[in-house]
Parts: sequence; structure tokens; C-alpha cells
Amino acid sequence: MLALRAPDRVRSRAFALQVLISVLLAEGRIGEACESTRTLIRTTRTLGSVPVRLQLRGLDRQFAEHDGDPRARAVRAELQM
Repeated sequence: MLALRAPDRVRSRAFALQVLISVLLAEGRIGEACESTRTLIRTTRTLGSVPVRLQLRGLDRQFAEHDGDPRARAVRAELQM
């Protein structure tokens, strides 16, 4: 099990979660990557961090590689909101 940063460290947690999502996508674990991405979106919605926003765009590009999967397409739509 992977331990992420404390809940009050939102930006640090976001970066750690983005790394986890990238690994999950690379391993083809789309469902888990989608769940983790939704968690990331919820926790960073009010965060005004430019680096985090740029990382979210990067995740969109990574999910684009899995556009044949409806779960990946759904998460891409959520990332673009």
C-alpha cells in the first residue's frame, strides 16, 4: 500500500497522486487510474496552484492514449471541466 502525504498538504499530495496515476496508466490499470484521478480532481478543485493545473493537463494527455476505453474518455471529460 502506498502512503500519500497528510491531508493538509494538498499540493504535495496532489503531486504524489499524479505520479501514482501515471504508474497505474503505464501498467494498464485504467479503472484504478480513473478512481485516483477523480480523487485528485475533488481534492484540487479549489487549489490555485499553476504547477498542479499543468500536471492535470499532462494526465489528460496520458488518458488520451487510452481513448478506446470509455472510462478513460469519461475521466478526460472531467479533467477538462
